[in-house]
Amino acid sequence: MADNNQVEIIKEKADIVSIVERYVKLKKAGKNYVGLCPFHSEKTPSFNVSPDIQIYKCFGCGKSGDVITFIQEIEKLDFREALEKLAKETGVQLETIQRDDPFKLYYDLNKLAAEIFFRLLKANDQVKKYLYSRKITDADIEKFKIGFAPGNNIVLNKVRERYKLNNKQLLDSGLFIEKGGIFRDKFINRVMFPITSASGKIIGFTGRILPNDNYGPKYMNTPETYIFHKSKNVYGLHQSKPDIRKQDLCIICEGTTDVIAAHRDGVTNIVAPLGTSLTFDQLTLISQFTKNLLFIFDSDFAGQKALQRAFTIAEDLGMNSYAINTKPYKDIDEVIQNKPGLFSQMVSEKRTDAYTYLIQSEYETLDITVKEDLEKLNYYSKQLLTHVRDKGKEDFYKKKFREIVGERAAIEIQERGYGLSQKESSDKLSFEEYYLKILLSGETVSIPDHHDLTIFGNSMVTSILDIAKGLKGASISQLHKKLNKSLQQYLEIILLSSQLATSEELDKIYSRILKIDIQQKIANARVKLALAENMKDNESVDRIFAQINDLMAKLREVKT
Repeated sequence: MADNNQVEIIKEKADIVSIVERYVKLKKAGKNYVGLCPFHSEKTPSFNVSPDIQIYKCFGCGKSGDVITFIQEIEKLDFREALEKLAKETGVQLETIQRDDPFKLYYDLNKLAAEIFFRLLKANDQVKKYLYSRKITDADIEKFKIGFAPGNNIVLNKVRERYKLNNKQLLDSGLFIEKGGIFRDKFINRVMFPITSASGKIIGFTGRILPNDNYGPKYMNTPETYIFHKSKNVYGLHQSKPDIRKQDLCIICEGTTDVIAAHRDGVTNIVAPLGTSLTFDQLTLISQFTKNLLFIFDSDFAGQKALQRAFTIAEDLGMNSYAINTKPYKDIDEVIQNKPGLFSQMVSEKRTDAYTYLIQSEYETLDITVKEDLEKLNYYSKQLLTHVRDKGKEDFYKKKFREIVGERAAIEIQERGYGLSQKESSDKLSFEEYYLKILLSGETVSIPDHHDLTIFGNSMVTSILDIAKGLKGASISQLHKKLNKSLQQYLEIILLSSQLATSEELDKIYSRILKIDIQQKIANARVKLALAENMKDNESVDRIFAQINDLMAKLREVKT
């Protein structure tokens, strides 16, 4: 493989604008360049190139990458061939360097542990009997390499027999714990579910406690290690990857046993987060295989919040999201245990787009004949639509909103002047994203001291601004390099959007964000006021009424 430093040198020397212009007629648009995409047919230019961060992105077909990726795509070359072509052009002498994977040891240790757990389960009729009672079959055990960890240090002893490891390496594997200088197996008396990378390497485990055993939590994951990051991986991707690609859809559920049950029932394009809320990194991983997602979360408040978060991340990544619930059954596993074949039918027949699902669910908890409830639902819709970049999709969602609330309520919202979206005329960026683009329209990063970043609701924009604040005077390229991969991808979408930005607009757009923040606080306060009035809580009524007056005064001071 080529030295990473050589790859970076080639990318720095091979100016992406000059390279792309050999294949695409580009036109200057602000700090970027735009042209007709060479990868799909289009009449309106949606292919953008950023000289600042040396990347391209098409907002039509979704293709994106750096100069090496572009040459790979346009010339139909593999990575090495594209690298050699650009190395020749830039005068960089490529060297072949053989390198051992620094983390190979930890992959090997996990593989050994998985083999031991699998073998121990095969020999333990009592644990198998428990799994059979949960409808987990021998075929399931074989497919997902389910095992059993007795906790008698069998893994530790086998590892010490095969490897000469120091204490740090033992702890870094995530398989062992140490107390008072004594090491032992981390997983004790648990059913073990190996967690694999997309390529099939075992990177960690989820261990479920057996019945009538109170030793520790019900589920226990491998801790964060060099190769296992809970927020960046999902369960079942390796087994489900072929059918996710084939069906161009990834189903995302809540638990490992749901994934296993779904596979048993013939639904084999499904994954689950690893005991955490769905993250940007997890959906970025899934986006390599499909842009279409079907969420199946619990119908309770926590499930709704999880779905709302998942929807906003999916829209930020330009993905399509759908949702269903498993009512009257608790979860997928229960559906399949009671009615085999029904889950597959639900997936194909019951799903709706996630926006409509969320609005309908919120609507059912409110009485929109009450002014405050209608206002609350409208603001909820605004929060969701802030993340929608596709104009056609946004229009579709607005139509769905009107269908749910009825034309009379929709007209009432219009008459109050609230509208159904927080967006400017551009269909690309929300106010907060537009603020970020304006901020980065100059040569260096500089956030005005009087701008309060706590009013921003978009967590990804806030994360980038927080990092930018510590890099006052840095270039856009320097900021880009300081971000993690997820934030880099998000920033690239903003920088390459078609909406032009000039620094003169920064204070104006900040005022618009401030105004929305205050309006949101007023709306929330009015809902609380109505509740306090219904409860005849006069003290709270007076306090909230005073808060609303203060907020109204602040709102009048905002210049837009």
